[in-house]
Amino acid sequence: MNSSTQQFKTIRLLVTACAFLSGAVSAHATSIIFPTFSTPVLVDDMIVVTSPDHLHLLGVTRKGTKIWDMLLPARGTVEKHESGKVILIVGSIVSVVDPQNGRTTPWFNSDPANTRLTYMDSADLFVGSSEDANKKGQTLRVYDGTTHDLLLKQVQGETVAYADKEFIVVAKGTRKLSDQGYSFGKGWLEGFDRKSRSRLWKVEFKQQSWPFHDACRVRNHLVCDDGGDLMVIPLGGGEVHRKPADKPAGSIGPSGLRNENGVLVYLASELNSSDFNRSRQSIYRVSIPELKTLETKVVEVIEAARVETAGEYRITDALYRTACFRRDGSKVWEHFQMHRTDVVDGMIYFSDYEKGIARVGAIKVSDGKERILLSERVDSK
Repeated sequence: MNSSTQQFKTIRLLVTACAFLSGAVSAHATSIIFPTFSTPVLVDDMIVVTSPDHLHLLGVTRKGTKIWDMLLPARGTVEKHESGKVILIVGSIVSVVDPQNGRTTPWFNSDPANTRLTYMDSADLFVGSSEDANKKGQTLRVYDGTTHDLLLKQVQGETVAYADKEFIVVAKGTRKLSDQGYSFGKGWLEGFDRKSRSRLWKVEFKQQSWPFHDACRVRNHLVCDDGGDLMVIPLGGGEVHRKPADKPAGSIGPSGLRNENGVLVYLASELNSSDFNRSRQSIYRVSIPELKTLETKVVEVIEAARVETAGEYRITDALYRTACFRRDGSKVWEHFQMHRTDVVDGMIYFSDYEKGIARVGAIKVSDGKERILLSERVDSK
């Protein structure tokens, strides 16, 4: 990817991480730099993770006893399926893992052309992709996560921008090759009915051509950012409403789009280059499809890209750290570079990196006390 595209992507990562105490952008992992174990997958008393090099699948008890270690034929990822199964993805192949002994059972062979295959738990989909031979684009394949039926095969597909049990929205782009990689000369969205697999609409980006944009569903509309604009697209097809997003002059956004009880919520950020933590974030609540601002709130502390409530505590994730607050706003603990589970029996299970060591551990929500269950020295380069 060329330098200007990468710079824009970095800015968007930072902006998405600036978030708001009143809501959440889904993000369980806060580390984007250091080598770590994968995010722990919990099943009863067992924790399943991949090693920092992703070449071993490991099973460890919640007390920290390693029970099994399975060498993988290639780099793999481990996820928890909607059904509760632990699944291992290696290349284009998905297997079911027995968490008690590490034995795997073949479950789903996707198209072997897929060089990347991921699981979208929010919509129960597998998404595979393969680069064209000339590297001018890629082919995206979308499979039902349970039946494994091929739902869509889309040339020039870059990502699934949004999906649920009814609709799948694919973001596409026309790549422009350069010595440094590529940028996008054109980007657009295509909406599909999941059941019939028919294309319902196509909408082009006008302000920002790259296809990786925030998108969320609000009632029966897809809402997506396009540079400084907001687009409201009827999911079943129809007239598109487009409008510059309300935000302070000179701010970055909108970002972190989400649905809150049928209202769109987004963030605009005025970055403080001398002290990033004192940047101002304006939170907007907007009606859909009219895009009328209903409420604005300004906060001066970056606290959360994701928020989870657990009893009297609020756990928040930002780009590089996770923190726990009491209801009165006082901080209980803070942890750097954490990939974490949700709260389970008052505990969070995590993977992280500290001083050249990748670790798997557990942290008690109420007081922040940690217990390291598994560790491995790694090279951070």
